[in-house]
Amino acid sequence: MKKITIILIVMIIVSSCDEILNPSTDYLIEKEVKPSSEEQVFESGSDFRIVFPPNSTNNNFELKVKKESSAPTFSLSNMKLGSNLYKLSFKGFQSFAKTVNIYLKYDPSKIESGKTPEQSVKGMIYSNGTWKEANFEIDKVNSKIIFNINNLSSSNTKDGPILMADDEIIIGDGYTTTDEGQSDDQLAKLKYYLCKVELGDFIVVKQSTQQEIHFEYPSLSSTSYFENGPGELDTVFVKWNGTKFSMNRAFKDSYNNINMTISGEINKQTWICSNLIYQYSNEMQMADKQVKIVDIKIKLKPILSFYKDFWGQLASLDIDTYKTFEQGKYDHDLIKHAEEVSFTLTFTQDGNTVEIYTMKQLNDNPKVNKFSLSMRSNP
Repeated sequence: MKKITIILIVMIIVSSCDEILNPSTDYLIEKEVKPSSEEQVFESGSDFRIVFPPNSTNNNFELKVKKESSAPTFSLSNMKLGSNLYKLSFKGFQSFAKTVNIYLKYDPSKIESGKTPEQSVKGMIYSNGTWKEANFEIDKVNSKIIFNINNLSSSNTKDGPILMADDEIIIGDGYTTTDEGQSDDQLAKLKYYLCKVELGDFIVVKQSTQQEIHFEYPSLSSTSYFENGPGELDTVFVKWNGTKFSMNRAFKDSYNNINMTISGEINKQTWICSNLIYQYSNEMQMADKQVKIVDIKIKLKPILSFYKDFWGQLASLDIDTYKTFEQGKYDHDLIKHAEEVSFTLTFTQDGNTVEIYTMKQLNDNPKVNKFSLSMRSNP
């Protein structure tokens, strides 16, 4: 009986030592990748797939892929990490001659209500001790994140090489979290705005005589807080739909009927604002049943915006043709940044049009021709 007991103990010890010396790796993919004129595809079920285009690798290297169950700490604000995480090893890797694509499944159930996959799903990559947003695309039909890896040794995440010291990377699915169904990140804080338009130097044409007249028009200022009659305050918020924003102002009193809209879109990778359109109209009642109607439209070319966050207490996003900083100098030229500027002034009498003035050209006068929009977390 003692002999049997000793033999069992020895067997257990040997088994334990074998597990220590030869731990279970559970690699989903373990292949040697060689230079090839043909496409090379390695996959594990429907969850993971990596594609090397023809002639994309310059040397032999060992590729290992395993499911990652204990991911490094993820602490990005307004983001949550999914569970489809993988650790990839590229032992002996040198460089890629072409973009390599990695296909990863995302979980549609983790997308917040009211959001699209393009707005919520993010391809995340862990490098240099932090999680970052990778260069990726979304395949909504197949619920896939497509990572575009150009070079592992010079990152497309802007902060140094992707590869960690042990020639490994970790990639996974990430999801934004929303603020009351609005934008999923710092843009959601920007609920108030101040917009200022100055058109002080331009040429108009008087339609009845085709006479050209040098015209100066006072500044316009539109804010998210404006007076709406004695003792009243009307609040207009910035509305966000993903990275797209819009504001609508309607104000009416005994003499004015003002309508204003602003819309555009922010690229959070570059902070370029595109498709920014400002439209303003005011119908002003004058003496003897005369009415003066002003219509203005400004459409800007893509323009750099500036996001600032002061210790989490105050955030702002500024778009300003007068303060755009380029090459060490302030660029004051609205003409340079405007794709379209139109101005129409119409006079009516008893409902009949008396005269119309339309803009012929905006003069190059940066001191009085300006556009600025500031979206803020506080009024």
